[in-house]
Amino acid sequence: MFGEIILKLILRDIRKEYNGVCILNGISYSFETGKIYGVIGRPGSGKTTLLRCIAREYDFTGTDTLIDAGKRIFGTDSYDYMLLDKDIVMPKMLTGRQYIEQCLNIHEGRLLTETIDEYVEMFGFGAENLDMYMKEYTGEELQIIQLVAVSIIRPLVVLMDELVSNFMIPSIFFESLEHSVVIIAESNEEEAKNYCDEILYLEKGACISNRI
Repeated sequence: MFGEIILKLILRDIRKEYNGVCILNGISYSFETGKIYGVIGRPGSGKTTLLRCIAREYDFTGTDTLIDAGKRIFGTDSYDYMLLDKDIVMPKMLTGRQYIEQCLNIHEGRLLTETIDEYVEMFGFGAENLDMYMKEYTGEELQIIQLVAVSIIRPLVVLMDELVSNFMIPSIFFESLEHSVVIIAESNEEEAKNYCDEILYLEKGACISNRI
């Protein structure tokens, strides 16, 4: 989508309170394409709240700005920010194949291989299950179909909340998002390190450090 241009997501002084309690206390950070970022912290440190603020699910003060080639991107919609978590909701009266075909058609997406069957096999999903209704899928199978859908839609920002500790994310997923900003929130630092190039540490709603 952006060729060699680096897309940046810049957070400035992100703050969030619930009933007078500070959940995020002035988070500022810059994320860009070409890296996978981890947001690490104990339960209650503010990881999920930060992701939900970026995804526009929560109101907050401060700014988050998408910049492409030095210019702010205006007119973003809900598909530009995609939040993935373990509590997935999918249209279970569609087959996996129907859902993927819808994503291809609606979002004018593309596969990295020639057929849907080949593509899902690369995600570790048996192509023989594509014509089953998704209500018959296991939780892990639904997660994989969700990953396939996101790799087709290719949102500008992909946010993953406590997902990588559930199962191994296939490399093809991240390959398809080379022009997206990818942020992974995890309590388990060792799990996050399997994927992340740079890690931001949160404690009590504040950034305490970052390192590669």
